[in-house]
Formats: sequence, structure tokens, C-alpha cells
Amino acid sequence: MALVRERHPRIPLTLSVSEELKAWRYEDVSFLDFLEPHVWMTGSRGAFYKEVGYDMEASSFDWRQVDILAERAESTYRADEDRWRRTLRNAITNVAEWSRARALPLITTECWAIVNWKDRDDLPWEWVRELCEFGVRTAIEQERWIGIATSNFCGPQFTGIPAARSMPADVSSRARPASRLPAPTLHRSGRE
Repeated sequence: MALVRERHPRIPLTLSVSEELKAWRYEDVSFLDFLEPHVWMTGSRGAFYKEVGYDMEASSFDWRQVDILAERAESTYRADEDRWRRTLRNAITNVAEWSRARALPLITTECWAIVNWKDRDDLPWEWVRELCEFGVRTAIEQERWIGIATSNFCGPQFTGIPAARSMPADVSSRARPASRLPAPTLHRSGRE
């Protein structure tokens, strides 16, 4: 990163992280201009996937894993929505605490519901959209984000989730950068 910073001193730098979120107290992030955590209700190896019977590691080469997720994810979520929302809220609160402790703003580009939900016509998307909306609202409440994605699936490559592309008007109108947070500070010789 030092080489990139040297050659492009006006570009704010960060690293995307997802596995390190629970151990943030031990991470040296002093060289970053902002934090970019990927935050999902599922984590990448969390309890949700265990309950569903989904193996994230195997999913890269075993397409049956995609079918397992498609068959069981919504019913697992619906069986205990409060639990899974608490899981997401706790993850969001954790990264907001990290942001406060390190005095770095947050931008999240991959987030909220589930990882590896494939863009298939036969998949139910409403529960994903609901959970993404909950994630956006919860992140806004924390007042640490200067950039928030609406979901992992808001990119144009996901054609099966039109309902998740837009948030209700009251969410969109509140999704403003946290007013008390400055824009990322560029490093020159340490944090300024």
C-alpha cells in the first residue's frame, strides 16, 4: 500500500475485510483512510450456514451447495427472523464500534443479507430485500457510514432482484453520509 500511496497520494486507500471483523481490536488499520468491512447476517462461515447445511468452501466446486442454500435459506430465516436480525444488528454494531475506536469512517460495498445467493428466477428474493433494508436502516442509525450499499445484489449483473434494487423512500431519504464524520483523511506521514 505504501507504493500505491506514494504514486497516488490523493486517492484514499483501504482494504476490504470480512473475516477479521471479530478480531478488530487487534488489527492495525493505522495505514487506512477508511474502513471497508463486508457485513452479512450470514458471515461467511456463521451459524446460519451451519443450520442450513450449506458449505461455503465447497460451493465453489460443488453446485449442489447452491441448491441446498436455495431450498433451505428462506425457511431457516423465517423460522427465527428476530434471531437473524439480531445477528446482523450485532455485526453492524461491532463494525461501528471499530470505526469509533479507530476514528475512521466506514464504507460498506458488500453487505447485509447473504453471500452466494445466486441470480436464479426460482429463488425467493423478498426475504433478502427485507434483511437488506433492515441492514441499511441499522447502519444509518450508527452514524458511522459515509457510504452504504443497499445489498450484495444491487449491481446490474443481478437481474433477478428488482425489488431489492431500491429501498423504500424513507430509507433512501435518510441514507446520507454521517454528518459528524469527515471525509477520509489522506495519509502523508501518519494520521493527520
